[in-house]
Amino acid sequence: MNTPRAALSIFLLAAPWTASAKDLRLKPDGTGDFATVQAAINAAEPGDRILLAEGTYPEHVTIQDKSDLSLIGEGSVTLATDDGGADVIKLVKVQRVLLKNLHGVHTSPGCDNPVVSIAGSEDVTVEGCDLNGSGTGGVVANGSRGLKILGNHIHKCTWIGVSFTDVSDSVVRGNLIEGNSGGVEMSSVAGIELAANTIARNTGPGLKLEAVKSISVGGNVVAFNSPSWGGPAGGMGQDAKTSASYGPNCVYGNTLQDKPSNFSGLPEADALAQITGDPVLDVDFAVGADAPCAGLGHKFTDYAVAPPKKIAPVAPPPVAIKLPAAAAPAPAAPAPRRDSSELEEFKKALAEINKKLDRPKEAPAAAPAKPAYSSDVDKPSYEAAENADNVAVVIGVEKYPNLPAADFADRDAQAVRAHLRAMGYPSRNIMLLSDRDATRAGMSKTLNTWLPPRVNERSTVFFYYSGHGAPDPESSQAYLVPIDGDPEALEDTAYPVKQLYEKLEKLKAKRVIVALDACFSGAGGRSVLAKGTRPLVSKIDVDLAAGKVVALGASRGDQTSGTIEEQGHGAFTYYMLKGLNGAAAKDGAVTVSGLYDYLAPKVEDAARLRNRSQTPQLMPLSAREGDAVRLR
Repeated sequence: MNTPRAALSIFLLAAPWTASAKDLRLKPDGTGDFATVQAAINAAEPGDRILLAEGTYPEHVTIQDKSDLSLIGEGSVTLATDDGGADVIKLVKVQRVLLKNLHGVHTSPGCDNPVVSIAGSEDVTVEGCDLNGSGTGGVVANGSRGLKILGNHIHKCTWIGVSFTDVSDSVVRGNLIEGNSGGVEMSSVAGIELAANTIARNTGPGLKLEAVKSISVGGNVVAFNSPSWGGPAGGMGQDAKTSASYGPNCVYGNTLQDKPSNFSGLPEADALAQITGDPVLDVDFAVGADAPCAGLGHKFTDYAVAPPKKIAPVAPPPVAIKLPAAAAPAPAAPAPRRDSSELEEFKKALAEINKKLDRPKEAPAAAPAKPAYSSDVDKPSYEAAENADNVAVVIGVEKYPNLPAADFADRDAQAVRAHLRAMGYPSRNIMLLSDRDATRAGMSKTLNTWLPPRVNERSTVFFYYSGHGAPDPESSQAYLVPIDGDPEALEDTAYPVKQLYEKLEKLKAKRVIVALDACFSGAGGRSVLAKGTRPLVSKIDVDLAAGKVVALGASRGDQTSGTIEEQGHGAFTYYMLKGLNGAAAKDGAVTVSGLYDYLAPKVEDAARLRNRSQTPQLMPLSAREGDAVRLR
């Protein structure tokens, strides 16, 4: 149909449900068009958009018997509820509903409901959302069709990331599904596309298919999932009633009850066709550029720009006259009523028009290029045999939302992880927490729950932290500052170094090695201080008693820890990695004391060139004596 665009605009306006479409704007303080999100939903008409201004909305909402409705966050928008018996966003019998750019979270530890639930609905899109904290799942759908789950981060759900039951003709694409008690579960579904997702580090099966009539699975990364309570497989599992087609996926490092378990129930040819090399996931769970499965997995950037609206814009509209707040607009003339058959004909025509009007998305304007840092220590120059007993925790916190950035902490953590793998630490035994995952709760959970079961009497445990430290002037205690840390409330929001040492000392490990690229003076560099407090000139307490823990610190308690801009690393981390690459080797081996002897003067010299003082520390002092602690 070659109807001129102007004529199309007039035709589209003839539909009563598009003529009145409007934007309903809300603010967290209730001063928007409606006091609550639920009130806006209740009042919304087909075609309306509910736009949420940045902030937190402490409520859960239900969208029921609605059609052609959008709920969109503008900026960082959170819907949060502490009602353990409520879904954060509940969709019931809806059609053509969009949820976009929302952070949905359960704040109650005892919740039993999903973040987003979808029942008896059609054509629902959940796009670019952050969903976490659920007692059941991130997205739980049943009895629905035409669902699109696109580009979401679904994590920390205590049952499942995505669950579909009796769902058809739907797409799950481009999502990062990590840190849940299970990845993706499909039961009695048909016509499903599961593509380009990263399903990693869940404590349940990565992908579980039961009685699936038809599903296409391709371009996914399913890695490091580790159920301990049974199931078909740690990676991909299907039952005998499932009919699935598998494109290339990366399936690696999955376990079931601590035994390797990548596949269960897949036809042998399908299992053999999968890529089973290490995806070398970075801090954002993206596949490494040199990995055998480069290009697979999630890509949030694909969903950074909203798709074109399916209702075409009209030709230049009349100039809108904004009425004073007290004045009421004249009532609009009622739109002509249409019988159901005419409306159905209109919908069919509109669908055909949209096919012709759709255009490829324009690429978003490129952000200013960041300096491309490359260092001679980013890639290890050595490789040791894997030692399944060794375990590591690597934490890098750079982009603090309310504090100065800890420059290069992200690159530090990535490089340290690469060196640990070269030292023989299995990828499945390395927990990497970076930025948004490096919360105090995340650190505590890793140290209290994830780490101890993986350690035995033969283990060497390596703990690395790059980010801000902070001193408590009253107690003289040192703290690691997580992404949600507050220097004015360290006891409640940060992690005490003393407590860290105590927990590590209690592990069953043979030896524990700690490396902290942070400082605790509060005088700048990689340290922060509560407002109104002066930097410390006396030594903060970061000492370590003799035991199985040996610690390398970036500086003395009264100094700052700096960076080497041209290398893109903290000075301490740079020379630590350079030493591991061979500069600290003696007779072909690198020991903790030998590494310290190499890096300490190098860091001091680098700091002196930048008009500051930084003297790395080795604790306890007895670590320089007795048996050498070999790193590689």
